[in-house]
Amino acid sequence: MKKNNWLIGSLLMFVFAFSFVACEETKDEGEYYDWKERNDTYIKSIADTAALNADTNWKVLKAWNLPPDGSTDLGASFNVQNYVYVHVKKKGAGTVSPFYTDSVSVSYRGKLINGDIFEETFISNELKPETAGRTTLYLNKSVVGMTTALQDMHVGDLWEVYIPWNLAYGSSASGSIPKYSDLIFELYLAEINPLKKKTD
Repeated sequence: MKKNNWLIGSLLMFVFAFSFVACEETKDEGEYYDWKERNDTYIKSIADTAALNADTNWKVLKAWNLPPDGSTDLGASFNVQNYVYVHVKKKGAGTVSPFYTDSVSVSYRGKLINGDIFEETFISNELKPETAGRTTLYLNKSVVGMTTALQDMHVGDLWEVYIPWNLAYGSSASGSIPKYSDLIFELYLAEINPLKKKTD
C-alpha cells in the first residue's frame, strides 16, 4: 500500500511539474507567439504602402551593405527584407548626409510592431526637436537598417523608419527586443559629426 501511495504521489508531482512548465512555455509564447511570421507580414504591408506612395512622402532604401542592382522595381521578385522603408514626416534644411564613418546627434523613439517602446530620447509623447533629448549614434556601430536610413538623411529631417528584422538584430534577441523583431523608429537628425582626421 505504501508503495502504491509513493507511486501515486510521484505521479502527481510529475503531472504538477509538467503542467507548471507547460504554463510557463505558453506564457512566454503569449505576446510573441508567431513573432517571426507576424513581423514578416507587418513589414510586407509596410513595403506595399511604400510602393503605392513612392512618389509622395515615402522612400524605399536598399540596405547599404548589399550590392546595387540598378532596379527600382517593387514587383514580384522584390525581396522586402532587403530594404528599409521611410515615411518622411518633415524635410530638414540640411544638404549633406552622414558617411558610414561619421557619428550623428539624434532624437528618437524605437518601438516594436505591437507598440512596445524599447528605447527613446523623447521627453513627451510627441517628438519636439527643441525639447527632445539627444543621443550620439555611430553609423558603423548601428544595425544595418539604421545605418541605411541615416546615410540618406539630412539635418532637420524627421522620419518614421521601418527596419525589417534581418536588417536589425536578426534571429538574436537584444535586451528587451525579441528575436525576429522589425524595428520602427521616429527619428530626427539634429547634427552630423564627421570623423576627424588624426593630425601629427
